[in-house]
Amino acid sequence: MSSQIEGKQCTLEDVLDPNVEANANRGVADVINSITATDYAINRLFALPLCNYLSRDTHAVLMKGVRRQEKSAGEFCTSQNWIGGEGGSLNKVRFIPSHPDDMGSAMSDLEKYLHAPDTLDVLSEPL
Repeated sequence: MSSQIEGKQCTLEDVLDPNVEANANRGVADVINSITATDYAINRLFALPLCNYLSRDTHAVLMKGVRRQEKSAGEFCTSQNWIGGEGGSLNKVRFIPSHPDDMGSAMSDLEKYLHAPDTLDVLSEPL
């Protein structure tokens, strides 16, 4: 379902098809790469914390063998991108991530937040 946000259309039957290499639907390969990258990241979490290195490493797995792989597989984006609005105006865009100039510091802040000590005791806090 999440791949549909990016306009990739395929069925579960497409994804489970053992002859996927012959499938003309490029979205199927993208969805399979998403599954492969997710499995890869989950397995790497046994050895690594959730961190920017793991994010970039997983992105390289996600982009392996797909169109645009040469652009920046395993790196944070260097040009502005968005989801939706292809061939149209920005009025139809579904999501615009942080600007590439802000990406490094935003991801660093996220990593610090993820690993900061949690002092909130949710059981004793009033609602």
